[in-house]
Amino acid sequence: MIDIQSIKQRYGIIGTSPALNRAIEIAVQVATTDLSVLITGESGVGKENFPKIIHEHSARKHNTYIAVNCGAIPEGTIDSELFGHEKGSFTGALEARKGYFEQSDVSSISMPIFISSETRHLIRSDSLFFKSSALRTTVSPFA
Repeated sequence: MIDIQSIKQRYGIIGTSPALNRAIEIAVQVATTDLSVLITGESGVGKENFPKIIHEHSARKHNTYIAVNCGAIPEGTIDSELFGHEKGSFTGALEARKGYFEQSDVSSISMPIFISSETRHLIRSDSLFFKSSALRTTVSPFA
């Protein structure tokens, strides 16, 4: 049995509508799966709470959760932020840098959908590839 009220208290969610309660129930239910989840809604409705609820109720809850504010990342650099880059790979790349996925054992990541279609495809593929010096590593952050 899902204790909706305790979830609302933990995440500071205010509201009593049946639709809100159902959305929380669905978030907890989907947490037990390996499905990718798309959360949509108007600005200011609390979308950022649902990935946290899903992560906290999943088998990955002891792994790293990262929320990426894509609006704070300059246009054209999201791929570098997520996947990292090698020294000299573009103007201003003065040294190699690991991206969010490579920095730690990321199992959950939350970000807006206005990233490039190429990046979305890589994220959905369940296997991400990173070039680190001459080593090619496969990472499955969603496993």
